[in-house]
Amino acid sequence: MSESRVIDQILEMEIEFDLYDQKIDGVYFWERYRFHLYDKLLNQLGFVAESHHSPDLGPINRIKIILSSFKNFIFKNPFVTRKTTDILFLGHQRRKLLEDGLWWDIYTDPIIEYYLEHTKSKTLSLEFYQKGSHLQPAKTNNLFYLDYLIFKANIRKMYFKRKFKLKPDERNLLLKIRSYLQDKLGIEVNTIEDVSDILILRRSYLPLFNKLLKKMKPSIAILVIGYANIREFFIDACKLNNIPTIELQHGIIHPDQLAYSYPEKQEKRCFADYLLTFGDFWNENIDFPISKNFVYSVGYPFFEKKVNKFRDIIPEDQILIISQGTVGIELSRFAVDLSRKIKNFKIVYKLHPSEAEVWKEIYPELFVESQSGSIEVVSDHPALYYLFAKSKIQIGVSSFAIIEGLAFELQTYLINYPETQFLNYLIEKQIVHLVNSVDELIEKIENPKAADSNFRQNYFFKRNSLKNIIDKIEDLRN
Repeated sequence: MSESRVIDQILEMEIEFDLYDQKIDGVYFWERYRFHLYDKLLNQLGFVAESHHSPDLGPINRIKIILSSFKNFIFKNPFVTRKTTDILFLGHQRRKLLEDGLWWDIYTDPIIEYYLEHTKSKTLSLEFYQKGSHLQPAKTNNLFYLDYLIFKANIRKMYFKRKFKLKPDERNLLLKIRSYLQDKLGIEVNTIEDVSDILILRRSYLPLFNKLLKKMKPSIAILVIGYANIREFFIDACKLNNIPTIELQHGIIHPDQLAYSYPEKQEKRCFADYLLTFGDFWNENIDFPISKNFVYSVGYPFFEKKVNKFRDIIPEDQILIISQGTVGIELSRFAVDLSRKIKNFKIVYKLHPSEAEVWKEIYPELFVESQSGSIEVVSDHPALYYLFAKSKIQIGVSSFAIIEGLAFELQTYLINYPETQFLNYLIEKQIVHLVNSVDELIEKIENPKAADSNFRQNYFFKRNSLKNIIDKIEDLRN
């Protein structure tokens, strides 16, 4: 069994059962369930480990979170404010702490900052909590939290859960999907429960988003991440209120990513009206579920600024290993083995944010090796882009950071794990090199090929990004 086979079976099944045109509870359900199902199948098959390791919060921290939520009900509740807005942002709750001491939403804050300093247009931002809280102090101007909306939606959910009932033909369709997956993949999936939960959530959230939008009266809505169910309900509400929506690319997108990659000409009805990508590469290699006429290459302002900031730093004999939670155990062991065999290179192991608090427990071998000084393990500091600039080589699996590192002209090696298939296009174009073992990696490092010139930064990350984004937003608003 492979991930490719899982994808192939999903693609065959959606055609066989004509799933894109099937409604349940009056809703085209498949486009909302498709990625959720794919992710669930991969986890059940053991292809994807848990990507975000969360330590137990403990009773005291849980009480603090509850008290903080009630405070947000009063002071950060968008239903309470009298403010309206021209541009409404639904940002990314996973913020980054920068040199100014503020937690930035690196996707929306550069845009918001421009509007604040150079225009009279009003902006307002909404944010979901992460692990029950919000990162503060936040850079974002006019920021409100959706804690109250979530709280109220959960109450509504309890009511609708008792009332929700599938029709016989709807139930039969979901049972067919369940049987198909059992027959083709040998996996038992409770499709009835899964789809019912999504539709109950939609009933719970949609009226609340609708009410909020009528209150705020934006001329356009801009969001980061459009494929999570609750964010899809936000898009639904925008469409009901004739508010155009823009999604900003926030990371890697590949042809096997079912959140974005759809059969050619198949549209997703709860997708944003427009998609702004980092560069032409993404537009040309992915079949997005909206017309290509509504997908625009604009660039990535935060990244462009950091590349320019660190461009003149002279690199050292340093290897940067980019961790990611889905393969963290294997990657940490690879790093330890490398540190014991390679000479004349400093090794820096860059943790994923989700690993920062727990890496010593989940990667004990890495912790021991770091104590000896042969590996430096870093979290938020030094900054990733500084590490790119100081390094000559980067190693990883399928993290988006790998593509960012290429802009710093790093010699790049991908370890041959199943997840590496997501960057196959980089391997095929010989932009990066695939390795199967530490010994093979060392051999390639000691006998490097001539530097590749196949990576064109402007193709992946369009220049003049902030201007491109502002121009496009203004064009779509008018």
